[in-house]
Order: sequence, then C-alpha cells, then structure tokens
Amino acid sequence: MAKEVAVREIVISLVDPVGADFDLEYLDASSSPVDQILAAAYLAPFGSLKRVVVLRRAELYKKREKTGDAGRLATGIAALPAASCLVLVAAHVEDRSKSKTVIHAKVDDAVRKVGVLVAFEKLGDAELARTLVERARAEGIRLDRDVATAIVRACRGDRRTMEAELEKARCYIGDGDAITQAHIRETLCAEAEDEFFALVDSIGNRQGAKAFALLEQAEVLADKPHAVAGRLLSLLNRQLRLILQARELDALGIQAASIRNLPANLAASLPSEASITSMAWKARDYFAAARKWSSRELVDALRACAECDAANKGGIEGRENVRTNLRMLIATFCR
Repeated sequence: MAKEVAVREIVISLVDPVGADFDLEYLDASSSPVDQILAAAYLAPFGSLKRVVVLRRAELYKKREKTGDAGRLATGIAALPAASCLVLVAAHVEDRSKSKTVIHAKVDDAVRKVGVLVAFEKLGDAELARTLVERARAEGIRLDRDVATAIVRACRGDRRTMEAELEKARCYIGDGDAITQAHIRETLCAEAEDEFFALVDSIGNRQGAKAFALLEQAEVLADKPHAVAGRLLSLLNRQLRLILQARELDALGIQAASIRNLPANLAASLPSEASITSMAWKARDYFAAARKWSSRELVDALRACAECDAANKGGIEGRENVRTNLRMLIATFCR
C-alpha cells in the first residue's frame, strides 16, 4: 500500500485537480500497447505542472515474450518531454535468479537516466493486516486484527483484492461501525469449494506449505471446523483413490493419455465409483502425483483419513480437536 501512497503523492504534487481529466491517466501494461502508453505520456499538460501517466502491472515486461515491448518502452522513456511524468508501478515478483532487475534491464537503465527507481519491501501478512486496520479506522470502522488477517489470507496478499473486499464489507454493514468475521464470510469473493479442490490437489502433490495455507483459507470461508473436516476428508479420500489407480496403471505401463481407451478387462477391474476413467481429462495430474507416492503409502494414507474422521467424531479419546487433527494429517502426508 506504500506504493499507492507514493503514487498519490506524485499525483497531488504535479496534477491540478481542475485539470485532472486531461492531465492524469491510468493504464495497465496487460492491456495497453507500448505505442498507446508513450502517446499518452507525450501529450502536453492542459493546466498542471506535468501530465502524469500511471502504468500499472509494469512487472509484465520481465517476461521473455515482452522483451521487444520493453525495448520500445525504454527508448520512449529516454525521450520523454520535460512536462511529462510516467510512473511505472511494478508488483513484487519472486525471482529465483536473485536478479536485481526491477522491470527489465533496458527499462531500468532508461529510468535511472531520466528519473528514479524506488524499491518497496514486500509486506508480510501482519503488515498488510495492519494497513487494512488503519484504512478501516480512517473511515470510522472498527476492524479487528484477526478479521483483517482473514481478509489478507483470503486474498493471498493481493493488495487490490484486499481493498476491494474491504470496500465490499464496508458497504455490506451499511450504517454499522464494525466488520466482523461473520461479515467476511458473507462477502468474500473466493468460493469455498474452489479452495477445497485446490487444497486436495496440494495434499495429493505433497506440497505441505501450500496445503496448510489453503486449509487456513478454507477455514476462513466456513462456519465450523467440522464442516471443513467433513468436506475435506470426503474429497481427499476420493483423490487418494484416484492417485492409487494412477499408480497401479503406471506400474502396468499404461500412460495417462491412454486412460480413455483402456482394454475392457482392465477398465472393468477399476472401481465402479470414483474411477479414473471418468476423470480422464485430469489423468496427467493424477499420474504426476502418483510418482510422489508408493502404493503402500497411499493405502496407509486412506487408513489415516478414516482414523482422522473417527477422531473428529469423538471415536478416539484425546483427539477431539478437529483443527489439530487435520493439520496432523497433512503433516503426515507432506513430510
């Protein structure tokens, strides 16, 4: 959000509010070609100190297929008129190469020669939640830290989505003065069912960190832990059986692409319910996941699901905490 504050300060200092319709323009790198961006930036201001063009999603120029566009943008930046201000806003992008490039080498060089590069540290969940609390307070609304954290996690740290959800919740409460967990569950745009499928896929691929994050998200969108557990275990049981089928077929030399045309005797040997043949469109994913498990591990995992379900229903003394049971189950699968 510090980026937005910085952009707002630039706009306030350079653009006369009276002439903002003419001297201020917002563009998006995903939908605006370079020629349009430069044409907008090259226009003379109507009544302000400078004409300001804010280009969002500038990080897209890091992509290899955008190299040509980045080169043309860099050339255009070098020739910007003195009465123009082009603000490139780039989101943080994880870069395993640890490159110091911000947008693109040519664009970065051009910016350094005629302007300045400003780096903002990526905010963690706690900092993002704090900014949401402060934003709500500025509007006279009480937003507790745990509710703000739920919004951050539900939106996976995406600032614009978070602000949109905060605004949606503000409108939802009307004349109310506080946003609660119940309000968030009602207004969040993420679909709980989608989260469950993503969660099950991450467990099937033994991606522990992702699975734990998605589990927290699913719990935000559900009213009760038992509702999460029941749906998750049902889907997970099915997923593991599909992966086990893929594991056995792979051992027989069957490829994912052949699932639709299995020999009749082999197709008949598959379960009548949750058969991988009915999910042929996703067979490649199941075969890929199957290579991360042994058949014995998959059988043990199915038993662990049944045991977890029994514990959640009070069948195992000392294991009544549903949230803990689910986390222990995921930890066992993804270790």
